[in-house]
Parts: sequence; structure tokens; C-alpha cells
Amino acid sequence: PLKPAIRSQLKQDGDLLPWELKQRILGLRGSEWVPITLGYAQEKWDWVGHENGLDWRDGWQSRRNNKDTQESETRERIINTFIEAWERRLGSLCE
Repeated sequence: PLKPAIRSQLKQDGDLLPWELKQRILGLRGSEWVPITLGYAQEKWDWVGHENGLDWRDGWQSRRNNKDTQESETRERIINTFIEAWERRLGSLCE
């Protein structure tokens, strides 16, 4: 989870992502923008994320450069979970 101060700031901004990040991810598929977003969170917000401390700062290339099968599967699971949660939230906004 994000630190309370960062989460509070995002909520204050309507849970919107910073423009600096949006510019980097607009038009990308979920499998591409999720790793970039997680890398941004690590860089800018000191987010640790997964208990294994995976490094996402290379964005989507983080998983391409990885040779460890277990780590790759973990990354895929995290990305898919993130996308599913995002889509559920978007769906609830449309109801």
C-alpha cells in the first residue's frame, strides 16, 4: 500500500494520477502501463509493493529483461491483479 500521506494527496486530487505519469502511459495497454505505474510509485512515492521487493523502475521492460521464471510469473500475477482491480473500479463508475 501507499504511504498514508501520499494516499491522502491522491484522494484529495480525486484519486487521479499525476499528469507527469499520465503523459507516460496514455494510449498504452494495461500490460504496458501497469509496470510503468508501479515503477513510478517506487521512484516517486517509495512504494515497496510486493513482499519480494520486485524492482519495477524499468517499467514494462522489467519483465522482459528477467530470466527468473518464478519472478516473471509473480510479475504477471501482479500486473493482472492490478488490471482487474482497475477495470472493476471503472465498471463501478459507469453504474
